[in-house]
Amino acid sequence: MSTKKIATMGILTAASVLLNIYSIPTPTFSISFTYIPLFISGALLGPFAGLGVGLIGDILGVFIRGDAFNPLIWVSTGLIGFISGIVFKFSSLNDYIKILISFLLVYVICTIALNTTALWLMFGGNRTYFAYLAIRLPLQTPVWAINLGTAVLIWKPIKMFENRFNFR
Repeated sequence: MSTKKIATMGILTAASVLLNIYSIPTPTFSISFTYIPLFISGALLGPFAGLGVGLIGDILGVFIRGDAFNPLIWVSTGLIGFISGIVFKFSSLNDYIKILISFLLVYVICTIALNTTALWLMFGGNRTYFAYLAIRLPLQTPVWAINLGTAVLIWKPIKMFENRFNFR
């Protein structure tokens, strides 16, 4: 691994921690941009770098916030970077199609399946899993869409930055 790649992973991990700690509150849900540094790390540095940034960023964020550690959410967060890394590494499609595929897979695997299961096990109480999922979907879908839109908007500047500094 190059020094540039390690430094880039460090910067993206720090961004992940900050975005894990802070969110934008709205009347019905909080907007978090946690997806973005994880997506970037996987897409640009590869699946294992994305996985590492996600795992380390999430665990540090949990400790700083003082939240309870949930291994399923930790794995899910790591998978965000890993999934985007796999899609970008093994697909020859247009980058914007890769972004969409990455975010769709992350939404289904991480947000809907793993995170909902993890949170239901922790906080579900007397609700069924599907009742809990029905509550989460309308709140998480806009967050996912905002992260997808942000990724699309910043992709061209990120690629220009990557081409200029070659941090792989």
